[in-house]
Amino acid sequence: MGHFLNEKNNILYAIIKTNFMKYGTLLTRSAMDSIVDMMNIGTEEEKANIKSHWDQVWNRHDATPEDYQMLKEHMNDRYTLLQFYSQWKRGDQIIKSISGHSDLIKKYISDLNAIKNLDPDSYSLTMGIEEGTDEAMKFIDNKRVNPHDDSSIRCGIDSIDKVLNGFTKPSYTVVSGHIGGGKTTLMMNIGLNMAKKGYNVAYASLEKDAKLFFRRTLACHALTDYNRIKRGGIEQFGLSDYWYGKLQDAAKDLKRIKLNYHCLQFIQSTKLTKILSEVDKLNSRKKIDVLIVDYLQVIGVETHTVGRYDVDLANIHKRLMGYGRKHNLVVFTALQLKSASSKDIRKKAEKVVSESQMSSISVNTEDYSGSQMIIADADNALGLVLNADKPATKMFVSFSKARDDESRRTICLDFDPNVGREIGRASCRER
Repeated sequence: MGHFLNEKNNILYAIIKTNFMKYGTLLTRSAMDSIVDMMNIGTEEEKANIKSHWDQVWNRHDATPEDYQMLKEHMNDRYTLLQFYSQWKRGDQIIKSISGHSDLIKKYISDLNAIKNLDPDSYSLTMGIEEGTDEAMKFIDNKRVNPHDDSSIRCGIDSIDKVLNGFTKPSYTVVSGHIGGGKTTLMMNIGLNMAKKGYNVAYASLEKDAKLFFRRTLACHALTDYNRIKRGGIEQFGLSDYWYGKLQDAAKDLKRIKLNYHCLQFIQSTKLTKILSEVDKLNSRKKIDVLIVDYLQVIGVETHTVGRYDVDLANIHKRLMGYGRKHNLVVFTALQLKSASSKDIRKKAEKVVSESQMSSISVNTEDYSGSQMIIADADNALGLVLNADKPATKMFVSFSKARDDESRRTICLDFDPNVGREIGRASCRER
């Protein structure tokens, strides 16, 4: 089974592809003569027929760019059908097997999910300087006349939105911090705020199950200490009438605005292939705008480089970033930091009690050991450090935006880990 029903077209396609893969150029008439003469494809008459067929295709004047797109789509359909057919034939083997059916079926489904080109790649393209310049000026002209006409997605935390001007589609953001440093809290806030603005958000959690995730989300929306939910009861520090009423109102409010907010629950060490397969299923039902994956180091590696876990981790990150590019998503993920240099930064942050002292904090995430490959590729990198209050009351957020030194700065947010919320711009005045 080839790409075309006509055998001459199959041969011609093979010649064109071989020439391009070897020389990186289009197939000329002289090259066609040379290639066909050297091919072992039959008689001289058959070779002449192939050359004649090339002439007929090349000299057609009724073809249009729309025809090319149709041809490309047809070839892609044939390619995906070929892959499906090769997997479908294995179904008979599974039916006839006498044991291990569950494992065989899981492998069968996994291989079906791995079929290439099932979804068209809307990201890859080739753009010339003329078209590129026109597109750039079109964007500039629109921004000059309509400065507030912004397609970027705001995260709902004003200080972050002010620095980054929102998050464009597609983009890839890495949130870095220490253990218990507020990474999940920040990303849950961002996800909830974006869903409130009407965007479809998928949160892939490898640490919290979905029920716990939404209990935390409800507490965040109600501005209620999550510890009250854990304590329970109707006493002062539990779910008294006042706090229970706030949670009830918040639940009604979330249902009323009908958020498109989904939690995908996985165990730690789940491979990215499985995670993205579930995201694909969700995306097929309703187009996703934002994907949050919490977090990189708990995703199962699919490559095993001896002595170089950082390379395996970078491979996960590249696949996740590529998925966001292909599907035009705003993607967030997190990176947990444990290096000695990051501990020094944490100690500096713990001592800050005023805004004037913030200059002593430098949370440039690309300086952290082991994370350079990941941070270098990211569109945005946010480094998080909490102050020394117990529980912490301030979160310092440092920005590293790839190839944009002007965005390197540190801001201070009010932070309440019990509520699970960054409330906004903090003054960081003397306490």
